[in-house]
Amino acid sequence: MVRNSQGLRRTVLTLSALLPMLLQNSVHGASSAPTLADTPRDLEARIRAVLNSGCLELAKTGVQVVALKDGSEIFSKNPDIPLKPASNQKLFTSAAALALLKPDYVFPTIFYSTQPVRQGILDGDLYIKGFGAPDLVGEFWWLMVQELSRQGLREIRGDLVADDTYFDPVERPLVWPRTVPEDSWVSAPVGALSFNYDVVTIRVRPGPTVGSRPFVELIPLPGYFRVNNRSVTTSARGGLVVGRGFQQGMNTINVSGSIRLGSAPTEVTKGVEEPALYALAAFQELAARQGIVVRGKPRRAAIPEDAVELFRFESKPLAAIVRDMNKNSNNFIAETLLKTLGAQFVGIPGSTAKGLEVLREYLTRIGVSAEGIALADGSGLSHENRVTARALVQTLKAMNEDFELWPEFLASLPIAGVDGTLQRRFRNEDLLRKVRAKTGKISGVTSLSGYAVNERDETFAFAILMNDYRCGTETIKRLMDRVCSALVESDFRVSSGESKPSSGGGAPAH
Repeated sequence: MVRNSQGLRRTVLTLSALLPMLLQNSVHGASSAPTLADTPRDLEARIRAVLNSGCLELAKTGVQVVALKDGSEIFSKNPDIPLKPASNQKLFTSAAALALLKPDYVFPTIFYSTQPVRQGILDGDLYIKGFGAPDLVGEFWWLMVQELSRQGLREIRGDLVADDTYFDPVERPLVWPRTVPEDSWVSAPVGALSFNYDVVTIRVRPGPTVGSRPFVELIPLPGYFRVNNRSVTTSARGGLVVGRGFQQGMNTINVSGSIRLGSAPTEVTKGVEEPALYALAAFQELAARQGIVVRGKPRRAAIPEDAVELFRFESKPLAAIVRDMNKNSNNFIAETLLKTLGAQFVGIPGSTAKGLEVLREYLTRIGVSAEGIALADGSGLSHENRVTARALVQTLKAMNEDFELWPEFLASLPIAGVDGTLQRRFRNEDLLRKVRAKTGKISGVTSLSGYAVNERDETFAFAILMNDYRCGTETIKRLMDRVCSALVESDFRVSSGESKPSSGGGAPAH
């Protein structure tokens, strides 16, 4: 018993003596102890596993992911092969517009006349000159009408004249695919003077009885259109065909087929030809509601040299317009911004070619290599665009590093599970709001580029371009979402200090 007691006492003393040494070794060795954080190699393996899907076996894929904190590459696969970007092209257009025009830039729309307004009467023409404002919806045209009314205008005895010479007369890029219907809203024509993004929404409601004509409503205003309604209300499920024709200078809405009695309304949005005249028709219709009579006809012409400014209306700031463009992937806004860049920095009239010249110069200035880059439009609708994943990531990095532009650029991107084109994606609670990215989709092309943040507040810039895949678009989107999920759910941080393994950036495209 005594020996056991002494042995126990010696053991306790020995442990007591060793404890400070053990604690000291533990402290000094903490930096080399393994942590729970994913290493770059772990994260790369997770992304590569997603991209090894059989769905992508024959596809052309370009991917790059970098950590914004130090610019280190986390993953890459064919980052330098030229691929079609679809609407990821808008990231270039957004960056250049914000950087060169500045976020607070506003587009004026100016009213002129050659005669003074006397006792409420303008005894001459009223000129409206557009400078490419892409946000002139019905509300803004109503505000313009109200301002003229406030100034006392009651009658215009001359013509209503649109001056859209700030842009060239080519209303759609010549490289846009012919497979897109001319009346499609995604290819709405672009002009220096516009109304409602140069589209109209046709709402068709069932008639009151079987056999009656359905009701056709044009939103926001009906005055510019002729409606041919040959549709019928039926008791059985039917199908409507809604189109927009253009004959002899007139936009015609054609409705045929059938709609079931008691069913919900059907809505279809179509592009509208002759944007400047569409704007004049909207102005005249709203002016009539305000008690302003236009005696003459609508027409297009440049303002005379002796014209005097009556007043000018200013658009929303550019930052808000870019936000509308990227959240909703609006091609009309993108092409308008591109032509504006051309007009501002090369010369009037603004054109697609001039805008692309400015865009190329800007990308070179921020360090984006021109190798493999072919720019054809501002929106990405053209199949002739070619970009690289590296070029997109370089642009994302440049915006992140620019204090003046970064807040507005980031705010313009759709938020995962919340708004824009990402509203119905990343709905898992762990991913909600953790990705902000621009989507893209045209025939045979899907893309996603932007930013993701993980559990350690590590922010990544990424670009994912996929072309010529054989599986469905929804499957491709899910694969892209899984790549983003790997980033968001990772425990990786730059400070882990592990070197980045080779990721096969030079591997052949497949």
